[in-house]
Amino acid sequence: RSLKRLQAVLREVESGERESQSVSSLCGQLKNSGYTQDDLAQQIRIYLAGESRNQVLEALDLRLLACHHVLLEDLSEDLLEELLEKQLADDEISRIREHLYGDNSLPVLTSEARQKRIFSSIEEKNNMKRRQLIIERITVDAALREYRESQREQEGSGRGSIGSQ
Repeated sequence: RSLKRLQAVLREVESGERESQSVSSLCGQLKNSGYTQDDLAQQIRIYLAGESRNQVLEALDLRLLACHHVLLEDLSEDLLEELLEKQLADDEISRIREHLYGDNSLPVLTSEARQKRIFSSIEEKNNMKRRQLIIERITVDAALREYRESQREQEGSGRGSIGSQ
């Protein structure tokens, strides 16, 4: 999948233009299709290499990226099993995110999570661009929020000074 296409689809999901199923629903579909944790790890490898187009896996990837800033390639065997077996709700994904990235708002793995993930450093080379894309999106979103807040404050203080004259 090209990064430009990924970026466009992420924009659609984030803006609500593209409907996105919950993480628990998507994991339920994978489990009901007979996927085990090992099968899922193998399918993620194939999907991330661009060799397969699994619609449910693609939807899960988009949901995790757009709504939680979690990369599929960062998951450990334990976390994959937990996603599949417990079918975690979206609000429970923050715990997985914290386990992977600690307190960091950017998807930068902790040293412990780096050692446990199922993908090797060879595969990481292919996925660095995905990580960079998400980090850039988080940074731009934070800058836009800060700018909008600053604009609101300036508008509020401008109205206050006009009203006091």
